[in-house]
Amino acid sequence: MMETTEPDAPPRPPAPSFIDVLEGVHSGLFLRQLSEAMADLTTAVRRQGKAGAIVIRFSVQPIAGNDEMVQIVPEMTPRMPRPKPTASTFFVTRDGGLSRDHPSQMTDPALQPAAANPEETQQR
Repeated sequence: MMETTEPDAPPRPPAPSFIDVLEGVHSGLFLRQLSEAMADLTTAVRRQGKAGAIVIRFSVQPIAGNDEMVQIVPEMTPRMPRPKPTASTFFVTRDGGLSRDHPSQMTDPALQPAAANPEETQQR
């Protein structure tokens, strides 16, 4: 709790519970969304074996002409763990293209995959 710096100021009453305030933001919708995001995050962390985070930010803005009220704007940014991308290997052709087949390797038609349709095999 932050203390006031004014020596003669009366003591401030305890602040309301932050959970109570969260329940009031968008009639509890933000708290439900936060709970769902936390469940998604923990599932992803267990699946990936990597850390994640949820960044929560509350902007508190004054209301023009009313010094007794403020607006609270919540933001939630989940940072899910990402799987490590897998690499694919390609050969580089003479013209700079990419090929899964070795560019100077000769191909044997007999080594081609069998056709799914037997009629296609007979037509070869």
